[in-house]
Amino acid sequence: CNNKTETFVEDDCWDIFMTLNHKNIHADFIHKDSDFSKYKVIIFPHIVIADEILENKINSFSSSGGIAIISARSGTKDLNAHYRPQKAPGVFRELCGCRVDWFTAMPEYEKQYVQLNEKKYLVESYYEMLEIEDGESIGCYTEGFCKEKTAVVKNKNVYYLGFYCRESADIYVEIIRKYIDVSENIDENLEEIIIGDYKMYLNHGDYEIPYSGYDIITEKEFDSIPPYGVILVVND
Repeated sequence: CNNKTETFVEDDCWDIFMTLNHKNIHADFIHKDSDFSKYKVIIFPHIVIADEILENKINSFSSSGGIAIISARSGTKDLNAHYRPQKAPGVFRELCGCRVDWFTAMPEYEKQYVQLNEKKYLVESYYEMLEIEDGESIGCYTEGFCKEKTAVVKNKNVYYLGFYCRESADIYVEIIRKYIDVSENIDENLEEIIIGDYKMYLNHGDYEIPYSGYDIITEKEFDSIPPYGVILVVND
């Protein structure tokens, strides 16, 4: 149990990637030197080590209409892994429009939640109490010392989430749907890819998924997509 928690705290990128794809939101893993302008939304999960070059690049991306989502502990260390002599989120403080005034690792007996819109999300392992500077509070904690204190900040096109949460990808999905048209997925294991006048369906599951149409690849009608199957249809 403890090992699982530690793994999650260190890196939840794969959980985020899989959840997005299960929600029919196609995601890439990209490097900090990649061309950000190709994307509408970029998630920066817990990028503790960061420099001014990356901050400027994210600032340019968001100023040009891109949506940046940054999460807890980001920007707190320089490229030598030395803590910055400034409050978190460090190099991203101005970009995120907030500062961290208090933070804690969570003991096993403590329960904390984030209220965002009409939903509550369970916080795990670590969370930060945020103080608004230029942004606006859009999500708050519901329990204990941090009750009604800010957990999520929006500063123009930049979002900052000050906590770890296994459901954080679901929060990202809610944010992304504000900016990108996302069709409801037929099944969580069925990936839908629009390619011009066509749609490709990829079944990532080990079971048949009921769906019907005409498959251009086999030139046959179908009433289900087989396990790990690929179907190509005309995009109506």
